[in-house]
Amino acid sequence: MDHLNHYIINLVIEITLFVVGLMLFKKWATANRKKHQEYDELIIKRAVSEVIPGAEFFRELCMEPSVLNGFGIIPYYDEYRGKGMIRYKMGEKNYVFSNIHLLRASSSQNGGKNYRTIYEGQAYTAHYKTSLPGRVRIITTKRFLNNEVNVGYPSKRKGETKIETENIQFNDNFDVFATDEQSAFFVLNPVVMEQLLEMKQRFEEVGVFVGGETMAITLKTNNFLFPEGNYNEQQALITLENTKDEVRSMLRMTELLEDTINGSIENNFTVRS
Repeated sequence: MDHLNHYIINLVIEITLFVVGLMLFKKWATANRKKHQEYDELIIKRAVSEVIPGAEFFRELCMEPSVLNGFGIIPYYDEYRGKGMIRYKMGEKNYVFSNIHLLRASSSQNGGKNYRTIYEGQAYTAHYKTSLPGRVRIITTKRFLNNEVNVGYPSKRKGETKIETENIQFNDNFDVFATDEQSAFFVLNPVVMEQLLEMKQRFEEVGVFVGGETMAITLKTNNFLFPEGNYNEQQALITLENTKDEVRSMLRMTELLEDTINGSIENNFTVRS
């Protein structure tokens, strides 16, 4: 009987400690979540709205990767995570800027699945009326033993033609596919190629899609913009200004590429089936 009572007492103590620990964890998680929400409200959303009036920031959302996959400018993936997205409008143009986190699955020894990150970066889309009749897709390639490797991006699709430029360095770093030669003429100008080569050196992988009423850019930067943080009143002003600089930097980069793509600087290219 004493042994049974001792067992029951120990069991009650363990259950009590578990319940108390669970309550403390929930309390900590709730407080931590509130700190993150406060940080987003007072730092991230404020910085975004001050730099881009009318812009909205969504912490738990991201641009739907299936859309980017439809454009053919991200590698294949099995899962993704929402890591923050900005949505705004300027004139007749609608813009979305989003963190992108892609994962690929592999089988584990116990029959389950393991997921590993294969892409961390950003995606940028602009929607507006354009006279571009066809579609142009530019994706990163790599060289391995003097052979071209497209690092998981879709190859030539139905209706596309592969474009070879006269810039050998560009051809070694990018594959270009287009459904219309005239569209490629507008997109593939020297300024765009120079900008993309520079971005490739900085960001490892770059994707561009131009077609219909959409322009989209993807960058594998290996980091996320606007990460979660805890609000600190003493550091608030510095953090706010740093975040605003981050937003401005994002705008400069994407607007420069958009402007060059919308231009019509002459460039000669050849077509390869």
